[in-house]
Amino acid sequence: MKYLKRFNQINEGYDYRMFQDETKKGDEIDYYFNDEFGNQFKVNFEFTDEESCIMLYQVFDTNIRDWSFNIVKTNIYKVFETVFKEILNDFISKNKWCERIEMVGLGKKVEKEEISKRTKIYINYLTNNPIKGWELSNDKNIIFLKKEKPKTIS
Repeated sequence: MKYLKRFNQINEGYDYRMFQDETKKGDEIDYYFNDEFGNQFKVNFEFTDEESCIMLYQVFDTNIRDWSFNIVKTNIYKVFETVFKEILNDFISKNKWCERIEMVGLGKKVEKEEISKRTKIYINYLTNNPIKGWELSNDKNIIFLKKEKPKTIS
């Protein structure tokens, strides 16, 4: 039983905080969290129209002093739990107007496949951990989450 407890702790997400820049109010919302390796992550929701947004997450790169999509040493399971479960669900619960969320699984320059490894990992995680009331689909490296329409009984 003690091993099960340790496993659950390994896969718990990180603590995060939401931030909305007053100058960009209505345009985007950011969430931030840190991992145990000293990496700082940002999850950004940029509103594209009245019912859609683009979600992306980045890590702060101290070499260039800016946010990047670089791969860093981290606990990817905890990062996914934080980004795709905790933060995404928090955003959805606080933004009922949002009907569609788009994300891109950017590939490395050396990847030759039509769908990047990153996209495959995102889709695999979201398939195995579905968001209640949302449909998952993709078009190559673009991943879509679309709010399911309520079923009408005829």
